[in-house]
Amino acid sequence: MAVSPAGATSQAVEEMAAAAHALLDGLSAEQRTIANLPFEDEGERTTWFYTPTDHGGLSLRDMDGPQQRRAFALLHSGLSESAYNTACTIIGLENVLDGREGFTAAFLHDRGRARDPNFYYLTVFGDPGASSGWGWRFGGHHISVNYTIAGNDVRYQPLFFGANPASYPVGRQLMRPLADEMDLGRSLLNALSGEQRKVAILSPAAPEDMVTANRPRFGAGNRPPPQWQLMRGIPEELHRPMVARIARFAEHLGMTEELYEALALPARPRGISGRDLTGSPAAGVLQDLATLFSRRLPPQLAESSPVTADSLADVHFAWAGSTEPGEPHYWRLQGPRLLIEYDCVQDGANHVHTVWRDPVADFGRDLLGEHYAAAH
Repeated sequence: MAVSPAGATSQAVEEMAAAAHALLDGLSAEQRTIANLPFEDEGERTTWFYTPTDHGGLSLRDMDGPQQRRAFALLHSGLSESAYNTACTIIGLENVLDGREGFTAAFLHDRGRARDPNFYYLTVFGDPGASSGWGWRFGGHHISVNYTIAGNDVRYQPLFFGANPASYPVGRQLMRPLADEMDLGRSLLNALSGEQRKVAILSPAAPEDMVTANRPRFGAGNRPPPQWQLMRGIPEELHRPMVARIARFAEHLGMTEELYEALALPARPRGISGRDLTGSPAAGVLQDLATLFSRRLPPQLAESSPVTADSLADVHFAWAGSTEPGEPHYWRLQGPRLLIEYDCVQDGANHVHTVWRDPVADFGRDLLGEHYAAAH
């Protein structure tokens, strides 16, 4: 007998709750005070990063083997098989990146080793399975998975995957953990007619990072924030040097005030709309690109994603930077319930960031509003 969408979602929630309980039950009292925070702590619950910084919660480094296994079981419960494999590959890239940097990289936080696959953090918010609301977060360098759950209603944004290096040799093959994201965005650009490209390309230069970055809330006017906001606890005396370094990099990329203004997140999406692609080969590529991100979810949840063929009519595709492979570039999809950002500009355009967000439902804001209204 086929499982209904509601039943499938309920099953996914039960699996996540069981995995979260197993993790917490296996921790010491001291570990649990770090890993299990109040669901009502919205300030921390909506704080997220994708940089090699303290993401909050209990790190893999501070867990023993069985505890780490339970942490990965929780991560596994919130991702599709393919996405879980990708996440594990991203974590392993810390060793690859350490080698590329000559095993000498150092950061402001004295962790003993800057590039360390044990510096991924897990936090459970509230009591897993509580009808009043609970959630969990798994984060570290280039991964941020955020779940908010009330009853059998689930929200799963922001969902961030990145890769550095984005392409690297293994045997005689090139490994690319985010190959689909890298290829489909360019495929959509290449599927556009000349006139459609003129509408889609907003800037000849790409920004230094995603324009919404790791903001808890995003909205019109967002530009890439100062780099110190991407890390937890950066001393104020280091803000100015970090800003100066990024300014030099932005100048190298060719960014100007005019181009920043063109790429700032608009209230009304810019670029070419799905409606304007109706009937063209590009329409199919747009759907593939948008639904690629929902396929990061467990199949039970991907079916309930608001990203559908019908919803893409009001989604706009915008591009910035070079149209040549191997050069810095950026693209985004923006619509009423969708924001996907992609950038590949750092480290010789071999360093990718991707994020899937929902302007309505990030961190379950819509869900919790409805839930609390019904409860009162």
